[in-house]
Amino acid sequence: EEAVETALQIRVDSVRLAQALSVRYDSGLALTEDTCWSAVECVLSCFIESLTLDGSVPSTSPKRKTASSDGNWLALLDSDFDKAYRSGAGSSLYFGPNESLGSSMVCEAACNVYDELYRTIQPAWIVSGRRSPVQTFRVFDTLHLLYEEAKLSVSRSRLSKIGSLLARICLRSGFASGDLERSANRMNDFLDHYRRDLGPVWLECIEKTTRASCDLVSFSRIDGSHYREILTSFLSPPSFLEWVDSKVKACNDRDEISIQAFYDKHESAKIPVVFRKTRALHRVYSALYGEDTSVQSINDYKVVQLLIDEGMNDANQIRDELPAGLAVPIMEVFIRCRSNPEMCALGSLSSDAWSLIGRTDMSKQSEQHTIKSSQTKLSEASPALGQHYQDLLADRDKDGILPLEVTSSKLFPDNRIHEVGKLLRSSRPIYLLVTRAPEVSDHDYERLKQERLSVLCRRTFAIPLGRGMLTLGNLKPIPADPLPVPLLCLSGRVPPTNAALALDTTSGSADLTVWPEFHNAVAAGLRLPFNENTSEVTLRQITRSWIVFNGNSNQVSAQQNSDLPESQTPVNHGQGGLLMAIGLRGHLSALKMTDIYDYLTDGVVTTTVGVLIGMAANKRGSCDPAASKMLCLHIPSLLPSSFTGIDVASPAQAAAIAGIGLLYQRSSNRMMTEFLLEEMGKRPTNDSIMPDREAYALSCGLSLGMVNLAKGGNSSDGFDGIESGLADLDIGERLHRLVVGGIDHPEQRKRRKEAAERFSNITGNESESCFSNFEGDTVNTDVTAPGATLALGLMYLKSGNHAVASSMALPDTHFLLEYIRPDLLLLRVLSRAMILWDEVKPTRDWIEKQIPVVVQRSYHDMRSLVEGASAFPNFSSGGNNDSVGNVEPASALTGTASGGRHDAVSSTFRDESIDKNAVRQIYVHIIAGACFGIGLRFAGTGEKQAASVVAEKLVELKILRDGNDQVSVALRPELQILEMCIGCTAISLAMIMAGTGDLETFNLLKTIRWRCDDDIGYGSHMAYGAAIGLLFLGGGSCTLGRSPEDIAALLMAFFPRLPSTTSDNQHHLQALRHCYALAVERRDIRAVDSETGTIVSVPVEITFAEDSIPKKKITAPCLLLNSNGTAKTLQVLSEQYYPLAIDIGRQSTHASGITFFVKRKHGHLGSSGMTSSRHSLVVHADSGKISARKLVEAFTENPSVVAYSQYLCEDSSRPLSWVSNFSTRILEQCLRNNTIEALSLYLKLKSSVVAMKEDCPASIDAAWDTRLIRTYYAHSTISGSSTTRLLSAEFVSTLNELVEQTLSASPLDENDVLVYMKTGDPRHTVVKDVSQLGLLGSFLSFYDVPFPLPNDSNVDTS
Repeated sequence: EEAVETALQIRVDSVRLAQALSVRYDSGLALTEDTCWSAVECVLSCFIESLTLDGSVPSTSPKRKTASSDGNWLALLDSDFDKAYRSGAGSSLYFGPNESLGSSMVCEAACNVYDELYRTIQPAWIVSGRRSPVQTFRVFDTLHLLYEEAKLSVSRSRLSKIGSLLARICLRSGFASGDLERSANRMNDFLDHYRRDLGPVWLECIEKTTRASCDLVSFSRIDGSHYREILTSFLSPPSFLEWVDSKVKACNDRDEISIQAFYDKHESAKIPVVFRKTRALHRVYSALYGEDTSVQSINDYKVVQLLIDEGMNDANQIRDELPAGLAVPIMEVFIRCRSNPEMCALGSLSSDAWSLIGRTDMSKQSEQHTIKSSQTKLSEASPALGQHYQDLLADRDKDGILPLEVTSSKLFPDNRIHEVGKLLRSSRPIYLLVTRAPEVSDHDYERLKQERLSVLCRRTFAIPLGRGMLTLGNLKPIPADPLPVPLLCLSGRVPPTNAALALDTTSGSADLTVWPEFHNAVAAGLRLPFNENTSEVTLRQITRSWIVFNGNSNQVSAQQNSDLPESQTPVNHGQGGLLMAIGLRGHLSALKMTDIYDYLTDGVVTTTVGVLIGMAANKRGSCDPAASKMLCLHIPSLLPSSFTGIDVASPAQAAAIAGIGLLYQRSSNRMMTEFLLEEMGKRPTNDSIMPDREAYALSCGLSLGMVNLAKGGNSSDGFDGIESGLADLDIGERLHRLVVGGIDHPEQRKRRKEAAERFSNITGNESESCFSNFEGDTVNTDVTAPGATLALGLMYLKSGNHAVASSMALPDTHFLLEYIRPDLLLLRVLSRAMILWDEVKPTRDWIEKQIPVVVQRSYHDMRSLVEGASAFPNFSSGGNNDSVGNVEPASALTGTASGGRHDAVSSTFRDESIDKNAVRQIYVHIIAGACFGIGLRFAGTGEKQAASVVAEKLVELKILRDGNDQVSVALRPELQILEMCIGCTAISLAMIMAGTGDLETFNLLKTIRWRCDDDIGYGSHMAYGAAIGLLFLGGGSCTLGRSPEDIAALLMAFFPRLPSTTSDNQHHLQALRHCYALAVERRDIRAVDSETGTIVSVPVEITFAEDSIPKKKITAPCLLLNSNGTAKTLQVLSEQYYPLAIDIGRQSTHASGITFFVKRKHGHLGSSGMTSSRHSLVVHADSGKISARKLVEAFTENPSVVAYSQYLCEDSSRPLSWVSNFSTRILEQCLRNNTIEALSLYLKLKSSVVAMKEDCPASIDAAWDTRLIRTYYAHSTISGSSTTRLLSAEFVSTLNELVEQTLSASPLDENDVLVYMKTGDPRHTVVKDVSQLGLLGSFLSFYDVPFPLPNDSNVDTS
């Protein structure tokens, strides 16, 4: 409290004196920084001199003193405010502004004014009467420590002020004792300490002290023997730079004079907080050169943490504000840390610590930046991309394809994304070229153009499904803007004038564009990000208001017909598609049930379907009661008898049933299981349920399989492996009956009757009857088999249950095969592959094993016969057609060919009872089913062998379709069947290569898609577009998952029965085609440059959690494909970038890929710098053909480095100088050694040596910096490695030589140094020239010349 009170008193006097100065000299002297410092200096001088007068008070008394004024001041000292101030700032002293030196005029004015104030108004420190010698050395010691603090800053303005004050205080001790000899002044060591630093300022101190001593008569009463004990408690002047030098040397050569007494015996925590830099650097160097230096990385880690704790979290500030000698060891700590692989693990340091050592990549990684941040940077940096890319980002088509060409340019550097965009774009007119014969009239020519346009628009209707896959998740919605939905363009441009021709839809059906508009809106809505982490800002913007606004304002049809009256405004079928897409992306739960009710009561079938499927997908697997009630209200069998009048459209019923499967996924809910099982085999009770009955039964089967997904075991007991709580339902046996057909068992008929009474809304005697179909007690497998087959496959998915798989084995005779529809054979092969998951092999042999032997033999014999018959000249390619459509060569029918290969034809093929057309159909269906099984098994893996096998079969089917040779014509089934199998196989191939954008696969799919005529239906175009979209899923950033939930979603979306027209929902609900979005996983790996925000190419290594799986080396950006293992860590392997190892197991999620930040080393070319990214600076440094600026811009984009090369390095436009030559050499060296932060240190040290030659006041800085750097590299055990060395050895050696040469060549006389060393009297100048005072101090500090001890005549002058 005494020290705090003294500090406050000195502060008060300083303020009063400064105010008096401003009032006295208001005409010419304002209250400036010089005024304030002069006031502080005067008060402190008088305060110390007064306390050293043996405790006596000056004899002069005040002229005026009032008790009230003293009482007020004492009351203020005892107030609560004063106590609070003492507790909060008790260790701080106020010395006023300190930016500039005070002038001599201000100092003299301060002395005069203070002398008058001293006689008129007593100072506060005299009024209080609390003075002791302890206060004296506390003030002096504090000033000295503050002086040492000032030496730790490049700015020396405070140093000269405080040093002059301390020097004058020490000098006055000689006048006070009355003896000016060396032995009389006991502060000579302090005087020597200040003289070495002050240089020419030292003479001003002597002059002021001599002039002021004439007026201080009372000094004669000081006891000189006790003056030092009263003035300071230090045995020797503490020097922080000396302490650092001795700390680095790891020795204690100066114990006899106690140079390290203060800093060695005081812990960092005991250093007052006012000396912030001293305290921080003391802690840093104590940790850096601690007791244990064997593990240097631990000490480096401590240093970084200490700097963060002390608030020194800016490396540039540390480098620029600290002296170079102190900054170099700390900067080398940063270099070692940033290159140390052990420390480059995420989580080892804080974000601020990573930024401090220059690893901005780890800083951003630790802050868990997602791909959205890098995408934001890309958009912010987009103006630098040029006008062409700006036009692409504008997305004038509103379909997201143009922006995708920019964002996916790194994944696919070639033109394939642009080609995919042209294939899947539906918002531009179609190129319409119709050849006109001379005899064709204008009317007929217009009809031909309309017919051709109608065929081409069939493809346009089917494109949105694939476009939704391509642009999946690439939109960042803006709250105030509507969701962009592209128009479904149904017009063509006729060359050569490119005149627009609109499609005439009057001749088509009324629902021609209903489902295409639905698919178009779904594709637009799937561009939204997936809602997995609601903390993201982008996801929080998709609110209820946003959904309602877009759901009600997206009037696509109304926009096309805005001139129609309101009563004739077409229905907005895109509304349902948008709502379904929002649900698939996980945002539809933001709506309230009242909003859902409004949509469901609109009466639009597409809206109802979209809401039902979207809400179920949004709440998948949750068994939400509200969503369950909503779905059940659209299933007539679950409605009470009072609801019999409700008419629910068949697509809405199928959507509700599919929603049940999604909502109760993997729950094994007994009620829903029993209900779906009964609904699948339900007999038609009236004619109203006949439309789309197959789709309804299929939805029941898929939902049943999803409710009990993968619940079947691998028991050899057959169907008994299902959940124990459902064992009494005999699910497996009943499903098998629905697959193979036959008459129901009486027990099953009884159970079905009970279930019908329980789940049907018709009780008692049936009031209605079905007159269009009578099935009796037999099972209609045409309706039940597809759903039941897939239900078994989903229930026993990956179980390996051979008993269940054998129940769906294909018959081995032609007779039994003809009783099964060929497309059902496809589903059986697919279901067996799902059950025997681990036995599926990506080989040609596995596919051939799925084909029954009799079918293989017959198909081979057919091929052999045709190939053999083609060798004979009497072979007729036309052949004959039998009654069932079998096309046979004439020689096979007549049997006239003899000898050769025809004798080897088996009798099986010659049997007239064999349906050769059935053989063709069975063969292509089984091939498609086997390929579909391989596609599901290896979905998203990019397995080359699997893709090769499926591609081979796809080419085989394509040849059957397009080939005109005799073999293709003879083996070709009906074109509609062949198109369905080709579409299924193409999707299978795309599932394997999903997201890879494989060029060979893309070229194959383009050739298959090329054909567009009357024989290619709407469903085929949809399959081909979906295959291309899957290949470039999410623009190459996404792939397909392989979990049971993902397999079920893929099976629901890619059911191999394709629609024949745009309104066909008979066998499969078209809206379910978009359920693939539930199986999509974003697994792209992107490396983002932490400085530029651009995506760069970086080789990485992926380590898996399973030891049996080898490491995988890939180059980011890329797609991390599915594998049998779990990716664990990612490690950067490039020499261009700093080492990095991150845990990707916790980063890869369903919605976001893996984005990590990297920092490129300087001296390595960037991805856009030059041709090869592995060239180094050494290759180009000696070329002489590239300017310094262009060369630097190729290696780094740091604006300060670019400006450095522009203004300081050699250039043909400016004359050569030592500055440009030196700057160019060190720039090349820093870039080559990856020490670009050393540029300013090189310049600072070089400039300080030049200043020393000119004897500038800063010459002492050059001496100390050179000495500390020399000691660091000569004695330190933690430096010297070529990879972590900040300054080159050549430069350090040259710097030391330059300083030595400068000191030896200076006009400083050797005799002057010898006289100083012998006398040791720092009060007088021992040099003849005043300009040599700075060089003398530099000489003494650089060579570590100690201060001569008293009475030491034996001085070593060597």
